[in-house]
Amino acid sequence: MAALRKWLLTGLLVIVPGVITAWVLNWIVGMLDQTLLILPGAWQPDKLLGVHVPGFGVVLTLLILLLVGAIASNFAGRKLVQWGDALVHRIPVVRSIYSSVKQVSDTLFSESGNAFRKAVLVQWPRDGVWTVAFVTGAPGGEVAAYLRDDFVSVYVPTTPNPTGGYFVMMRRSDCVELDMSVDTALKYIVSMGVVAPADPLLAALRSDEPSL
Repeated sequence: MAALRKWLLTGLLVIVPGVITAWVLNWIVGMLDQTLLILPGAWQPDKLLGVHVPGFGVVLTLLILLLVGAIASNFAGRKLVQWGDALVHRIPVVRSIYSSVKQVSDTLFSESGNAFRKAVLVQWPRDGVWTVAFVTGAPGGEVAAYLRDDFVSVYVPTTPNPTGGYFVMMRRSDCVELDMSVDTALKYIVSMGVVAPADPLLAALRSDEPSL
């Protein structure tokens, strides 16, 4: 029975990551393949090849992103984007949704943004209990005037799904900055502490060791 239990757990450890990875990739590719619907019917790969081949939507999405990025990077493109933003901001309901989404996307994907660039150790949900969180910025406006101290905005993700979590404002002195990348911190959170981050000091010592 002990051997059977060991084999079962080993099989789960081997199969579960692969199955979940395949499911996520299949979902992403399926979603991106919906972009093929913008093509004329005669140009769609399924009709040209006579068989459905998943993944063409990924290529089309990348091409669209590259094209839009190239257009928006020059002077005329920036003016066109500004004109589109001004037009959307005149629509009562749409402007609220668009403004919120744009602020979040600009913060997350902008090269000059600071969101999710730093992992910290904080006491949550009470003193004496620690977890890994991410600094997303600093309070502003009326909130900053009320706090009247050096606070930072912190996102505390849940485990094992980091897309859900809590937004809190903590004193900077209560946050312990960690010497680990955001990717490493996310792996640590998603794995529920199983995949522990490497000690940077130990890694540096190993890198200084002479190779054989």
